[in-house]
Amino acid sequence: MASPKVSNTTVELEAKALMVRDKAETLTGLKTFDMGVAPPFAVAAGSTKVVNLDADKVDGLEASAFFRDERVQNVLTHGALPNPNTLGVDATVAIQAAIDAATAAGHSEVHIPAGVYRVAGTLTIHEGIKIKGIGGQGSSYISGVVIVHDSTGGLFLWDGNGASTLGTGGGLENILIVKQDGRLGGDAIKVLATNDNHRPGEMQFNNVLIYGIGTGQWDRALDVDGTACTTPGARGVRSIQLSKFRVADCQIDNEYIRMRDAVHVTTNHVQIDTGNGTGDPGLTISGYCENHNWANCIINGEFIVGATTGDDFHLTITGKVTTFTQGNTSARGGALIACQTFTNVSSSFRIHSSHNAEFLGVRTTVASDVTGNSNVYTVLYDSERFDANSDFNPATGRFTARSKASYHFNASVDLKGINWTHERVNGLFIRRNAAGVSQEHYYFHISDITTRANRIIELVSSSVANPSVITCSGNHGLATGDNVIIVGHVATPPLNQTSHGVTVGSPSTFTIPVNVTVGGTGGFAIGKGPSSLDHLIISGGITARMEAGDTMEVCVLVDGVSAIVDVYGSGSSVQYTHFSGHMV
Repeated sequence: MASPKVSNTTVELEAKALMVRDKAETLTGLKTFDMGVAPPFAVAAGSTKVVNLDADKVDGLEASAFFRDERVQNVLTHGALPNPNTLGVDATVAIQAAIDAATAAGHSEVHIPAGVYRVAGTLTIHEGIKIKGIGGQGSSYISGVVIVHDSTGGLFLWDGNGASTLGTGGGLENILIVKQDGRLGGDAIKVLATNDNHRPGEMQFNNVLIYGIGTGQWDRALDVDGTACTTPGARGVRSIQLSKFRVADCQIDNEYIRMRDAVHVTTNHVQIDTGNGTGDPGLTISGYCENHNWANCIINGEFIVGATTGDDFHLTITGKVTTFTQGNTSARGGALIACQTFTNVSSSFRIHSSHNAEFLGVRTTVASDVTGNSNVYTVLYDSERFDANSDFNPATGRFTARSKASYHFNASVDLKGINWTHERVNGLFIRRNAAGVSQEHYYFHISDITTRANRIIELVSSSVANPSVITCSGNHGLATGDNVIIVGHVATPPLNQTSHGVTVGSPSTFTIPVNVTVGGTGGFAIGKGPSSLDHLIISGGITARMEAGDTMEVCVLVDGVSAIVDVYGSGSSVQYTHFSGHMV
């Protein structure tokens, strides 16, 4: 307030509002003031009370007492006494009286001067009353405004159960709330909707700290419950703002803060710590919720979004969260968080974290005799190069998606022992659901084995000998070292359906390393070469949309007879068999 202009015995006032005890008067123009009072003091016409227009105090009282709404209730005037320790006089009745007086005065504030106040009951606020501690508030128990709750029940209850539609507004500011040593139970703050016409909302909680002394614990620090309001367009508790809101020492797992049917929630610096609480620290959102913005939060525990949250749920989160579980399939928005683990079931919700899925598994040793008989083999890996979020299990060869999103995978498999008896080599990714049931196959390699064209050779006879001489009806076209499969030939022992390496004797004869005791006739030999490939490396990639809990694995399938194939591993510097992936 600017100083008035003083000239001799007059003071020039520019529409200055003057509150003198119970009388307010606006002073303008030139007014006469007491000659014995130095400016900038002024005396209103007909008044005997001198008011300093610039000073902070008037007659030793706070100047704000003269320039504010006189409906504001101070708990001291209602009999509350700040106590030097936690065992002082119970202030429950006095603070409740101040709340009731503020309600009767038409939604005014309740002010609590600095000090420690013992409250042994529940303070109920039926309408939108703001309770404000005078001055700043830190975590120190011996400074600022401290309420020690010496009860096993709840402390603050806003229920909106006053006059119809007058339950909105209010909140808490600059207050430290502690549960007395040895006391267990109750919510520090509960915001409860009674019905559509009696529900709290449009509330602010600023610079509020909640914890327990010694073994004292709350059930929850904050419980917002709008489940009684179910009318479309008027659902839940609407508009809650939290700022510098820090809690600890609760005994219900993951519900240090709980919000059910809470609509339009904005926060800045909400912090949850374990403290001495026996419950796992965390925050749970459930029921019908819309538009939640959690900015700069520090959740040293789990942030849980329930599966039943509303169909139009927009959620944004920034800050630090130990574990994030997003269980609403229709949630929209995103999270930019430092997070150790997370799950997400909505494709419209994006998570950006230092622990986003990213892994590389490799095979460094040979996996012998794994396929070649038309069986699907899941490639296993004996080494991980990195795994940012512990999503990949080398023992099973499977990656598990924690978040519903798109993922890109690459794979390479080194096969050893492929020969002419094998007809085709397939490489594929298999996606399974959380129950392990195959959902989709993504082929990344299909190739026919064409190392030499098949030849069908008509046989005449096999000799009694070891090796046995096989005589053909014409030029067989084979080379020593090729392999044949004999079919339809009658001999002892049977030669059919088995691969035999050949040694060429002439254009129409070859020997096989079998001791034939009864020579045979007829049939055919199917020939193809060479006998095997040293290595066949197949590789490919795929981008797939996965649900939370889905798995992806790399498989190989070699069609043909029962000749076995190895998956070959390699050293640390060169990797031929690997599986990698990341969230897109």
